[in-house]
Amino acid sequence: DGGDAPVHESADGFGREYGVAVHHLFESLVSRRKSEITDEFLEQDAVSVLEAETVGPSRPEHVDAAVRAGKGLITSDLWPRIVASDRVLTEVPFTVSFERDGVDEVLSGVVDLAFHADGAWMLVDYKTDRHAPETLAVRYGRQVSAYADAWRAIFPNESVSIAIWSAEHDLLVPIETSRQA
Repeated sequence: DGGDAPVHESADGFGREYGVAVHHLFESLVSRRKSEITDEFLEQDAVSVLEAETVGPSRPEHVDAAVRAGKGLITSDLWPRIVASDRVLTEVPFTVSFERDGVDEVLSGVVDLAFHADGAWMLVDYKTDRHAPETLAVRYGRQVSAYADAWRAIFPNESVSIAIWSAEHDLLVPIETSRQA
């Protein structure tokens, strides 16, 4: 029958395609942060990003999970901070070079969300893993810390804080770094 193109599920959640789709959904929501986001829009957007990532019809459980994740973000304590920010950037690619222990290194990545408020940057990395928040902090702490180091290289006179947004737990998980400014 041709069937649905499945999202490859993993022990961590619905899999990579779902995670990428949720990233796109969050990017869309952030771009509309100054507008009303209705339940109808959220569901249509979730279906659209899921179908774009899976190249086929979305499974109802994935749509439900994506809608729940989107609602979790826009009803969170983080959302008003994003809306009120004077500068908001999404999916920001970067490449910086630096010297570490006498060796030249290059770091490239993509910051999911960066917003500037009250004179400081907040970098947020979205995760759709089903792990506990503490596990996310341990598992991805080095990654987001490296992003903060890169951001500080780009904006050397700005304070930078970092966090993980757990789509599974609708929770902002702050990551401590050795240097917040």
